[in-house]
Amino acid sequence: MGNRDNSYILNGMVELDEGYFKVERSAFKKSKTKAGRGSTDVQPVAVMAESSPLEKENGFVSNHCGYYKLKVLENHEAEKINELVSKNLTEDVIIFSDESTSYTDLASLVEGHISEKSSEQTTKKLLRWGAHCNRQCKKSF
Repeated sequence: MGNRDNSYILNGMVELDEGYFKVERSAFKKSKTKAGRGSTDVQPVAVMAESSPLEKENGFVSNHCGYYKLKVLENHEAEKINELVSKNLTEDVIIFSDESTSYTDLASLVEGHISEKSSEQTTKKLLRWGAHCNRQCKKSF
């Protein structure tokens, strides 16, 4: 799967978010930690999904999700996110994301960057493919 992901670059409109996947720890190292960003019990993963509106011949507008890419993140630093975007997205892409401080420099790398403050409603409306992928991937692990 990783080799296939490296064979294409995402383009158009791309939703970008982070997912957190539970990491199994040995029984000797188990401890209670906070959930999500900064936890030692999860591995952060960048979730990128092509998301383009399509207009059919009858005028019906639907949304289409193209390719997905999931990349393990070493950390959440803007420099690493910028490197990830440069390697996996075309320069003429428009990125939709939340307002993470890790995404502050993206506008200088791509045609456009639209960010929204994270909320459950925003995630369901604007970042629906990334949220869907996060839910599906969590179920599969």
